[in-house]
Amino acid sequence: MESPRVLEPFQPSEPDTWEDYVERFEFFAEAQGITDASKRRATFLSYCGPETFKLAKALLAPAKLSETSLKDILACLTSHLAPTETKMARRMEFHKRQQHAGSLYLHFWLNCGSSLSTATSKIWKRLSWIGLSVV
Repeated sequence: MESPRVLEPFQPSEPDTWEDYVERFEFFAEAQGITDASKRRATFLSYCGPETFKLAKALLAPAKLSETSLKDILACLTSHLAPTETKMARRMEFHKRQQHAGSLYLHFWLNCGSSLSTATSKIWKRLSWIGLSVV
């Protein structure tokens, strides 16, 4: 009989890999045939490593991990390890932009951030369609 593969523990020092780890755990659980919700939770908490276990326990306190669903545990860890960028942070980044000397206004405007990406791509297409060079 083939021995089960081992999923290495998550490294909290590298939080940018959290979503990948969760996805790998889902594949691992599927490959091992773990479908029961409580067994999936137990498997995740056994394999995630001591640092991640302590972090989950601290974030979910006073609730016990054994009484919390895996979905809630993963949501809590995700909000801590891979938070989404807030609207305020994007706004602050946008207002910090400065136009460099010799830079065209259009280049500055096009590079102002992702919040303008849809509008800028439409304008870029229109300018190139009518033959204007924005370089």
